[in-house]
Amino acid sequence: MKKKLVKKRLLKKIFGSETKPRLSIFKSNKNIYVQAIDDYKQITITAASTLKTNKKLSQAVCYEVGEVLGENLQEKKITVGVFDRNKWKYHGRIAGVAEGVRAKGINI
Repeated sequence: MKKKLVKKRLLKKIFGSETKPRLSIFKSNKNIYVQAIDDYKQITITAASTLKTNKKLSQAVCYEVGEVLGENLQEKKITVGVFDRNKWKYHGRIAGVAEGVRAKGINI
């Protein structure tokens, strides 16, 4: 119950558009998934995850996923995004994804 309230409170403030998408993170025990979402049209612009890698989930691997997402956003000529960490603290793997996206020149 508490996790749903935290997510609802966060999503009140975070909203993505076509030029400034919401970068949403989902984390499981084995993989991490990141999506760039346009909330007006309710579509996913681009996504990246650790599904294709055989590496163990770590902050360095999450950094690489962030870089892949940053490259995909650059191809679509998007330079700004809104970071949606969902219910997780900005720490460790979540921070690694954000740093990877910033390394490719995307402002979040």
